[in-house]
Amino acid sequence: MVAASLLLRSFWDLFKVQPGFNPDRVMAIQTWLPGPNDPSADIYRTATQESVLLREILRRSRTLPGVEEAAVGDRTALPLGHSHPSPLPLIREGIETMDNQAPVIASPIVSPEYFRLLGMPLLRGRPFQRPRP
Repeated sequence: MVAASLLLRSFWDLFKVQPGFNPDRVMAIQTWLPGPNDPSADIYRTATQESVLLREILRRSRTLPGVEEAAVGDRTALPLGHSHPSPLPLIREGIETMDNQAPVIASPIVSPEYFRLLGMPLLRGRPFQRPRP
């Protein structure tokens, strides 16, 4: 009984811990871009081409009824997720490189409004800014 009550108390204490983000009124949707059978036909082959699609998804998502804000993040960016980031090419705006020539990073990728949407406070530094078109 003592062990069971201590276990229940530990679970209750974990339930009260602040997770560092505000999950209220937030919905996450996971999707992916299918790879074509012919890599030369892949219209999202480079990060620059994919960013055009992501900006359009954000623009259209913000026009849906009831949507106040929209953000994009890869699956490793979801709070309390259990995914490990894959090495991704580091792309600088306006500089086109092939994926095998770009330096790689192992970090989640998010859009500038991601942290504000989840209510994650900025502790130091400055917030991300949207690149100029």
